[in-house]
Amino acid sequence: MIEARKPTVLAVHADGGITVGVEGMDGNTPVTVLVRLPANLDRNAAKVEVVIPERLVSMSVDGRGFRHAIGSEGRLWTDRNGEWVAMEVGTERLYGLRCLEDKVFVVGEEGLRLQIGRAHV
Repeated sequence: MIEARKPTVLAVHADGGITVGVEGMDGNTPVTVLVRLPANLDRNAAKVEVVIPERLVSMSVDGRGFRHAIGSEGRLWTDRNGEWVAMEVGTERLYGLRCLEDKVFVVGEEGLRLQIGRAHV
């Protein structure tokens, strides 16, 4: 059983809907439960989409509507049409994420700066 109570990340979609990441635990494993709400924020229409097996610290939506997130374990997570895929980026400490059009920008420890274009994500 997953216990999730603390909202930690939020992404706003072009259609006005939102994705909320709620931090929780699955036994002794930290997880983030992603919940999608429609534009009218009707809680009855809220849908649990996926459980990510780490804490997410930042999330953003690119110009194509794909969601991207960075996790506490140094991974960049990308939603590929409902299937979340993790990519290691070379450091465990990631601090920020921003999406513009079809590019994803990630910053991390020791001056790490990544720009990931459409072909890679």
